[in-house]
Amino acid sequence: MNKNLVVLFRHITTMAFILLILSSCSQNKELDNTYDVVVYGGTSAGVIAAIQVAKMGKSVVLIEPGKHLGGLTSGGLGATDIGNKAAIGGLSREFYMRVNQYYNPGSDSNSTMWTFEPHVAEKILDDMIKESNVEVFYNERLDLNKGVNKKDNRIISIRMESGLTFKGIMFIDATYEGDLMAKAGVSFTVGREANSKYGETYNGVQTANAINHQFKNPVDPYIVPGKPESGLLPSILDDGGPGVEGSGDHRIQAYCFRMCLTNIPENRIPFPKPENYDPMRYELLLRYINTGVFDVLNLSTPMPNGKTDTNNKGAFATDNIGMNYKYPNGDYKTRESIIKEHENYQKGLMWFLANDPRLPTHVRDEVNQWGLPKDEFVDNGNWPHQLYIREARRMISDYVMTQHDCEGVVVPEDPVGLAAYTMDSHNVQRYVDKFGKVRNEGNVEIGGFSPYPISFKSIVPKRDECTNLLVPVCLSASHIAFGSIRMEPVFMVLAQSAATAAVLAINEEKNIQQISYNLLNDQLLKDGQVLKWQDESILTDEQEIVLRDEISNGITITPVEWKDVSPLNYPGKYYEYNSNDGNISYSFNIDEAFDYNLRIHKATNSKFGSAQVLIDNKLAGELNCFRDVSMSIPAVQEFYLSSLSSGKHTFIFKFKGNQRVGVEKISLIKIPIKIKKFAISQSLSGFIGDKGRNMYPIGNKKIVWTKADVLEDGIVRLDAQLKPNENCHAFAATEIICKNKIETTLRIGHNDGAFIWLNGEIIYEYTQPHAFNYNEFSIPIKLNKGKNLLVMMIMQAGGNWLFNLNLDTYQFKNKIPKL
Repeated sequence: MNKNLVVLFRHITTMAFILLILSSCSQNKELDNTYDVVVYGGTSAGVIAAIQVAKMGKSVVLIEPGKHLGGLTSGGLGATDIGNKAAIGGLSREFYMRVNQYYNPGSDSNSTMWTFEPHVAEKILDDMIKESNVEVFYNERLDLNKGVNKKDNRIISIRMESGLTFKGIMFIDATYEGDLMAKAGVSFTVGREANSKYGETYNGVQTANAINHQFKNPVDPYIVPGKPESGLLPSILDDGGPGVEGSGDHRIQAYCFRMCLTNIPENRIPFPKPENYDPMRYELLLRYINTGVFDVLNLSTPMPNGKTDTNNKGAFATDNIGMNYKYPNGDYKTRESIIKEHENYQKGLMWFLANDPRLPTHVRDEVNQWGLPKDEFVDNGNWPHQLYIREARRMISDYVMTQHDCEGVVVPEDPVGLAAYTMDSHNVQRYVDKFGKVRNEGNVEIGGFSPYPISFKSIVPKRDECTNLLVPVCLSASHIAFGSIRMEPVFMVLAQSAATAAVLAINEEKNIQQISYNLLNDQLLKDGQVLKWQDESILTDEQEIVLRDEISNGITITPVEWKDVSPLNYPGKYYEYNSNDGNISYSFNIDEAFDYNLRIHKATNSKFGSAQVLIDNKLAGELNCFRDVSMSIPAVQEFYLSSLSSGKHTFIFKFKGNQRVGVEKISLIKIPIKIKKFAISQSLSGFIGDKGRNMYPIGNKKIVWTKADVLEDGIVRLDAQLKPNENCHAFAATEIICKNKIETTLRIGHNDGAFIWLNGEIIYEYTQPHAFNYNEFSIPIKLNKGKNLLVMMIMQAGGNWLFNLNLDTYQFKNKIPKL
């Protein structure tokens, strides 16, 4: 044979052999993919879980169905949603510390920053992953048909659509959808439970609570106004109304993209016109704007470098209400279609607002100040790569987090992290009410409680379903409790705890449900997690006033046994007071003279009635059992008692007229802080141009202070007290007296822009003329021993003019001394 032919034959044979080996590998991709822990989902939670496993010395792989890490944290949500930031510890807090170092290099290494640009968040998470040497696979989606290989109740391996297979000892589902959880045969639910399911009050259909993000003016819902036969406008449901109050359904919170916008011309791209743009989709919004309301951009929170995180605000905005019901259980094709629908809707919304000639000029001018940043989401047309999946599947395990956990009535014994946000649900449907006008339903915003623990059992399945899976994102929670837990920092906290538990299960060679919680608790604390909310410097003591069953002064006191309808579910009973005038009194003793908060836990199913509260025949304030859902009045009401002396005292309910008040518990709590002064002043700023969209300095005006009328829960309505009340600035000041140094949280809500100074240093600045809800912002503050001066300037650009200032330790309300 010719030598050249022999050489050629050998080369061909060798190449064929290599191809045979490569082909064999491609058909059997699991050979080298065996790990101690397999994390599915590259959300912020997935990133933190993988890093924690690596830190504990185990092999780990992170599998991301897309091509970016970070989920919503790197996908546009730069205005971090969290209540008291002191509740966040561990690697989650480290992320926010790194954000601060990125923007403020050389600053205190323990300081945090909670607002950031999307690309910065992604860079930080990428850096953290690389530093931990975590292996990451991108663009690998779980095979939804045969992707989970189980033996008995354990997952052996998971298979991707590509054929790639990953074996592991433990698995973590860190996705927003819970696909691995569902395909592993774990119980889950979708939608809203009925209130009766877990004895809640804010679950299910909630038309009575649908105050925020609601139509402020009536709008006709029909294609031809006044003619139902013409059909309904897009996005309005035609299925017989919202449903029975408190009943469960399949509906879930609306989704949106958290848009990152900029008004810096050199970095601004005009809003693109989407394919298949249909202006009819925005006819309802056009009609609403023509009633005089334009608030679509009123929740654009400033980010560094001239950018925003723009969230949904108002009755018709970025939330694509009612268009996501099929997403949680949908296959990939269904979900891709829904994501595209949301993208087209939101791009079309911005195009409509910027260009439709039927809109008022000032609306188009305002919107056209904004656009997409050139330097964000550069591989996705400058559009966020992550849709805000506010809720999808929720696991059902041996412990279901509910409203009772949020309110602190039920306290789990196995905490793995704290949640610290209001019970928050966005709208789920848009319908026609009995008056023939459009209404939204599903929005619930209930706060007023402290950070609370999340049970370990709520992030692991039932033992008879799966023994080596953890679910820190689609955890076991009711709809309304999930609305409080579902914040990115909390997901990261739970993910670190899940990863820690997974490693301990490997070390102990146990099922995940059988590990020692004491060992888990010790490791979590060692790693900086916060598991218990203790503010001992504030709540130093609690003394309960004993309530009695009796008839006194013609007032009937009825002890009512809690059944499944208890909103707070204290053991035993609550007390219902029925009166047509008269007083009821209780005696109590104080061992130590101190400043106290009188704390009354109201039975919130008692929907009407009020009573004056007196201590030793002196008015402390008024107990209000009317459900003022517009300001999310909590079920707990407090009254400040200054320098209560030791010895015997009398607590009195004073009724006038036909009243019914339900009370579960009354207690006194020592507080080492009190408000000495509170006052307001105002001065004109001059005309605020462009419909109030720009703010100008107040100038040199003489300040005259007057006493402020402060409503329940620290609310001050300036427009009711100050004239004129448009194009103005007002100042509010209070002197806070502390018996010790205290670290606490200042909670604020305001309408419009605001500045706050504490002891001469500015601690808060917001310059946009936008409205924010009650207690919407939280600021960690440090108060000195002795006097602290808090000053607020609040600007008014038209419309309502109010603010609230609350401390976790004390609420500014009731009897405030004059200056």
